[in-house]
Amino acid sequence: MRPTLPEVRRGIVERVIARLEARGASFERDPLFLVHVEAWVEGAIDMQELRARYLEFTRARWAHRPDQKPEQESSSP
Repeated sequence: MRPTLPEVRRGIVERVIARLEARGASFERDPLFLVHVEAWVEGAIDMQELRARYLEFTRARWAHRPDQKPEQESSSP
């Protein structure tokens, strides 16, 4: 029996996490981002959309850093 798309994609995520951890890096584990990963696993979005959502997620995180001064926010890319 062939694996389903979610099974294949979940395996990909597990392998990516294992490779990152083996190299001493980490995978983003914020629940707000993991919702997007799960949407990709389930086939609701494609990889291009997952990437776009991750970039937006990291931009929002950068913009809301506690040490960020208001005048610095407007000059952020």
